[in-house]
Amino acid sequence: MSDKELNDQLLAKQAETFKTEGQNLELNKVDYRSPEMLADIHRIEQDRINKYIESQKETTTPKLSYEELEQRINNQNYDRSVFTKWKRGNSKSMERVTKGLHRLDELLKTGVGMTDYADVENAYFVLQEACVDYLTTHSPKTAEGEARYRMVQQIGERIRRELGYIRVNSENLTKEDMQKTWAVVLAQPRVIVLEEDQIHVPKEAERSGTASLFKITEKSGESFFKVSEKLSNADSAAGYVAEIIDGITREMIGLKDVGHPLYSGMKEEDKEQRGKELQSLLDTALKFKEYWEKEIDINTSISGTEENQWKTLKEKYPDLKEEEKKNYLAFFREMEKRITINVSGIKNGRVRKGSDLDVRNEATSIMAEALGLTDMIMESQTVTLDVKGEKIKGVKMKKVEGSPYLEVVNPKTMIGKNVNVTPSVMKQYANLHLFDIICGQVDRNGNNLIIDHKDDGKTITVEKITGIDNDLSFGMLTFQDIMEGDGDTLGYLPSPVKKETKPYVLPGGEIRKVTLSKKTAVKAVDQKFADRILALSPEAIPFLLRGKISDEEIKACQNRLKGLQQLLKQVRDQDKKKKKTDKVFLSSDKEWEDFTAKMHKIRDLKGLTSAEKKKVDQEKAEIISCTYIPSDILY
Repeated sequence: MSDKELNDQLLAKQAETFKTEGQNLELNKVDYRSPEMLADIHRIEQDRINKYIESQKETTTPKLSYEELEQRINNQNYDRSVFTKWKRGNSKSMERVTKGLHRLDELLKTGVGMTDYADVENAYFVLQEACVDYLTTHSPKTAEGEARYRMVQQIGERIRRELGYIRVNSENLTKEDMQKTWAVVLAQPRVIVLEEDQIHVPKEAERSGTASLFKITEKSGESFFKVSEKLSNADSAAGYVAEIIDGITREMIGLKDVGHPLYSGMKEEDKEQRGKELQSLLDTALKFKEYWEKEIDINTSISGTEENQWKTLKEKYPDLKEEEKKNYLAFFREMEKRITINVSGIKNGRVRKGSDLDVRNEATSIMAEALGLTDMIMESQTVTLDVKGEKIKGVKMKKVEGSPYLEVVNPKTMIGKNVNVTPSVMKQYANLHLFDIICGQVDRNGNNLIIDHKDDGKTITVEKITGIDNDLSFGMLTFQDIMEGDGDTLGYLPSPVKKETKPYVLPGGEIRKVTLSKKTAVKAVDQKFADRILALSPEAIPFLLRGKISDEEIKACQNRLKGLQQLLKQVRDQDKKKKKTDKVFLSSDKEWEDFTAKMHKIRDLKGLTSAEKKKVDQEKAEIISCTYIPSDILY
């Protein structure tokens, strides 16, 4: 096929995307790039919205927050058991929004050199007009309708932001950009210009292994910046060793480089101290390089406690000195972390080797915004730092207050103590579990949960949780994979699962065979959050994530969302046949208080027969699997 024939096909396909039922290309005939025309359109939109609000006497408000929407729902007698399906054509205005999403997505997938800027900009305006039409002609009467209304609001708000980006990017396109799609160009990290005194090297306790992590200070507050990182391509212990040594060496070079922008504001005595630490770590790494490469099997990961690891090494190398222990364990933890991440990311999450991890953090933040969980997910954004004219790509992460769960709930310090959660945190655990299923997050462990808590000496009470380190999300994991028990920390959903007997390596090194057979049920669902999930159209996923993750990963996310929506509808139907006290969908604070009290009571049951204990233990296991509730709370 010649270039001309290919171009003609692309143009024909592009023209087809602009066709709509009942209206043709009238909007595209206007030059929307005119500032005067933009001002007129904005004024007309505001007039329409204001007139409608006045006519409805504030029965509908485009700028309501989730909390305000929920309060309205609680104050009215809505039939909250009714959930309408998202259908194309359930209203003409909603159909316009759906078609607008499709039209824009098709254009964003085309190359910058093949599609005119004006066509992409006009597609944004067509979708924006559809959103305004929906918002000014609807007054939701159901919980899910309110959630859908809010979703269309967010689409409209996102359009306004992206229109600004598209104008800026269209004026600064490079030859390299012309080879990319519009989606990729629009998703390019924004540039943050910083002075030297705005960058700080964090303390050892705040660093993540040997990752290049920095604190940055802006007017908006303090954040962490992590230099761009990809999922390892290593397939052997030797490969991981080489990567870690390379990371240590790069930081040492950065410290010695007088002009290095990330270290230029660091005090000389601090540089010298950090340099000594890195040199000592590097010496240990090189000394035991052969041991790392030969003794570690990445297929079974790394097992055993740090003390056992050190004991094993001393038996092999009797002349080891105690001061080498710290560096040895630090390197060993980094090996363990990298191997575990790759096993989780590639095997469980179906994330491809060499994938960009920064955008997965940002994609998780975008999805949290769409589902109203921004207060529970660490805000992340891919950025490019411009320091002294040198540009460094990475991800900026908003600082989260609190401590890692496993740091607080440490077995060594928990003797004689209980771990309780507030009803709101019980709800947060349940919501985070469902959220991670949509995102395909497979690394939600105790170190990736930051908690606010109180400790009265006898009981640790968790009062808030925040999910961080969302690197291993948005892989190719499907909903069926999750149903079949894959995905590791995602837990299990209502489906009988039987796996073949497989070996299990105990900490002491001995091997035991076990047969996994799990059948669990969702124990608690926040009805308000379920409303949001059911209202989120799979059609909106490409609009939200295009340019961040691949087409295949977008389809996988749509698959997980559709599967979870179907599951929630099944659970809702099952609820209709249950007693009020046994329902899974919980809507009121009182219901969450009762459920939380039940969880704490289960833990404290004593004097049971073996049969009763077996039944209670099974229920505990199901609760942990389906709500992310840590085992410490139930055992």
